[in-house]
Amino acid sequence: MMENSLVKKLLSYKVSTLSRLAILCGVAVPSVPKATRIQWIIDNYRFYLNNYHYHLPRSVLGIDIGVKNFSYCKSTTPPDRSFPLSITEWSKVNLDETFGKNYEPLLNRDSLIDAKRYFQFITRALLERLEPHKSDLVVMEAQRTRSIGNTSTLPSVMQCYTLENLIVGNTYPGIVIPMTAFQMMNYWVHRFFGKSAVTNVTKNQKAIRFDLLSAWKGVLFELPGYECAGLEKKQVLAYLKLEKGEKVDDLMDSLLYNITINSQFQNLREFHELMSTDLAGCDLEWFVDDKDAYHLELLEPVMDKYKLKLK
Repeated sequence: MMENSLVKKLLSYKVSTLSRLAILCGVAVPSVPKATRIQWIIDNYRFYLNNYHYHLPRSVLGIDIGVKNFSYCKSTTPPDRSFPLSITEWSKVNLDETFGKNYEPLLNRDSLIDAKRYFQFITRALLERLEPHKSDLVVMEAQRTRSIGNTSTLPSVMQCYTLENLIVGNTYPGIVIPMTAFQMMNYWVHRFFGKSAVTNVTKNQKAIRFDLLSAWKGVLFELPGYECAGLEKKQVLAYLKLEKGEKVDDLMDSLLYNITINSQFQNLREFHELMSTDLAGCDLEWFVDDKDAYHLELLEPVMDKYKLKLK
C-alpha cells in the first residue's frame, strides 16, 4: 500500500525533478520512461531500507581498484548524524610487493594456471587485511568497460577487472556496492556545470577532486592527528607514512567514494523520514532544491578557483 502511494506521489513530479532525486539517492539516470525511472528510485530506496537504514553510526570501507596502487579508506559516522566522517584507516598498497612476494607458483608466474591462482592468492591476503565483513557498508570503484578499447591500457584494465570481481566474489554474501568515477563526479560536479566545461577549465579531473577534498576537510570528514588546515600532498604522504613522490590520486578517490556513498545514504535517510511522516503533503521539489543548494555551497571553493558557471 505504501509503495502504491509512493508511486502515485512520484508520478506527480516532472521528469527533471525525478532525475535530480535519482542522482541524490545514487540511482542511475539514463534516458528511460518515467515509470521505469520511478521504479528504479523505489527499488534503490527499498534496497537501502532493507540493508543499511538501521546502521547508524555507520562504518564504511571505500575502495579504489588498482594492483600497483590499490587504495582504501575506512570511516565511521558520528552517533547522531552522517557528517563529518572520522577517517579511521586510509592507505595505498602495491599488491604485488605487499602480498605477491609470498606466492609460490606451481609452474611459474607467467603460466596460465599460476596467473589465475596468483590473483586469488593476493585477493585473499588483501581481504584479510581489509576485513570488509567488519564494515557496515563497502563501496568499490567499478571498472569502465570503455577502457577495454584502449590497447595500451588493456592489460592493466583486465587485471583491475579481475581483481574487482574476485573481491566481490570473496566478500559474498556480503554486499559490495559498485560506483564508477563518472557516477561519483556527476553526483558532486558534472550535473551542475557539465563534464566538458569542467574538463576545459581544469585540464585535469584529478586536480579538482583534490581541491574538493581540501575544502571539505573539517566539514565532510576529519583526519585525526592531521594538523594542517587543508590537504597538502607532502603532508598527506607524511601523515600516511608513504614515500615522498608517491601519487595521491587513488588515495583521494577512495576517500571520495567513501564520502559519496555516505552522502547518498544520508539523502535516502532524509527521504525516508519525509515519506514516513507526511507522504501526501511533502514537497519533493523543495527536498531536491535544498540538497542541491547545499551541494553548491560545498562547491564554492572550486567554482571560485576555476570560474565555473552553472549550466
